[in-house]
Amino acid sequence: MSTKRIAALGVIAVVGLATAGCGDSSDGKTEAADKPAASSSADGYPVTLENCGVKQTFTKAPSRVVVMNGASVAEVSTLLALGLKDRVVVNQQTYGMSEVPGRAAEIKSLPKGDIKLNDAFDIPREAMLSQRPDLVLSTTAYGFDAKNGFATREQLKQVGANSYISPQGCDQDTSKMTIEDSRTLLRDMGKVFGVSDRAEKLIAESDKRIAEVAEKVKGEEKPKVMVLFSNMSMGGNDFSSVVAKGI
Repeated sequence: MSTKRIAALGVIAVVGLATAGCGDSSDGKTEAADKPAASSSADGYPVTLENCGVKQTFTKAPSRVVVMNGASVAEVSTLLALGLKDRVVVNQQTYGMSEVPGRAAEIKSLPKGDIKLNDAFDIPREAMLSQRPDLVLSTTAYGFDAKNGFATREQLKQVGANSYISPQGCDQDTSKMTIEDSRTLLRDMGKVFGVSDRAEKLIAESDKRIAEVAEKVKGEEKPKVMVLFSNMSMGGNDFSSVVAKGI
């Protein structure tokens, strides 16, 4: 598994603080339409989202979501925080520990689709297409690269599935991840599933907690932190490993 995929763990620390990931779309990589088109129905659809250079339209909220591994739990944790557990038909992300009560157990209980993973520890092309997804989430563009044995975004489109790459994952370089990318992920999913009110509530609650912590340590010397990767599973053994980008 590439080190760039490991770096994607950076958003996880933010997900823990926000009980999901999310942010605004001002970085130009992920842009959702501010207003529905004139033909939009009363429920807010269609929703147009531009993600990593690919423009997609959602005519309704996805009901068959596949979450790829990507050494992350940001994507699946976001869906759960938004109350979208029933939309996930396959989840390959795992989380051994969580500061959110019940979150780790809830992730573990999600269906895995009885899929044999490829050498990259993720869902191969044929297995992906057989799941008949209408939305596939990947931590980085790595998950849609044909040379890695995955279904491409174009191939998914051909079978009626939209796709989404988490913020800062477009070029597979996640070293620039910040807490804003966590907010972007949550806001985008809020728009796609028609639950923006839930997303904004989570963001407000998270920002309040972050502000409270920041105030308590104001003026204190920043400690030196060692980041330990014990294995490739988030909290899968005695050590729970995360990347705290900017925290």
